[in-house]
Amino acid sequence: MKNKKISIIVILGLLMISGQIWVAQADSSTAQDKALAYIENVLPLNIDKFQIKLMINGYAADIPQELDTHNISFEGEDKVLIYFLGSRVGTMDWLNVVLAVRNDTIYKCAVDLKTGPDIGQSSLKEAATIFLTRYQTYSGLNTTAMANMLSYDLTHDSTVTSGNLTMTIQHTGASGGTTEFTWIYPNGNDYFAFEVSFQNNFPVSFYDERQIPTTTPSPTAPIGTINTGPHMPETEPFPTLTVLVVALILLAVVIASVLLYKRNRKPAEARL
Repeated sequence: MKNKKISIIVILGLLMISGQIWVAQADSSTAQDKALAYIENVLPLNIDKFQIKLMINGYAADIPQELDTHNISFEGEDKVLIYFLGSRVGTMDWLNVVLAVRNDTIYKCAVDLKTGPDIGQSSLKEAATIFLTRYQTYSGLNTTAMANMLSYDLTHDSTVTSGNLTMTIQHTGASGGTTEFTWIYPNGNDYFAFEVSFQNNFPVSFYDERQIPTTTPSPTAPIGTINTGPHMPETEPFPTLTVLVVALILLAVVIASVLLYKRNRKPAEARL
């Protein structure tokens, strides 16, 4: 009887562990789904021409020191996802996308752009308008007021105000440099910031404080490159969490089957 109770406790423990692992894996899948949705639906790419590979899936402490994350700052609770996009059509076009996730929400991103100049839009205004429109559809957060301010002169550094919204434009470098837009929303005694930067009319970074109101704004300029260079994993990531969960469940089933067999065997032996 004592051994039976111990076995039942072991089975329950295994099932609880497998359940916790399954929940952790589900959370990770949710973050990855939203990251892929951002890459596929917000970035102005013909996604059919790129193969997407997940390079890093972890937390700030898990990021290799030799991997440059474009000076994006991460908080301890931030999940960090880094994707590699390589051309499917035989060209050398590739890019790395670094995303910060908090509470299953993509709130910060930077792109290491290593591709041809034709990947962006024909003008900065067009690029910014398309990004804001797609981002609104993706996030569900209103960007209409920001898009309406793009009618101002975007070629010079400036700060303009429309209603309670302030837009700042800052250009860095000469041709091929970056242009950063920052919109500031009042929020009582504080404010929310939304930032997006463009290089060759392509959105190479964004930061949306409206997603995380308690976070202090921080710059997301895409500085530096991925030091590891263009590469793709030789094999698909092995689904270790799934295998472990299945193994634990199978082990629990085996233990339960053995107990049931022993229980039924004793009465049979008694009759003999």
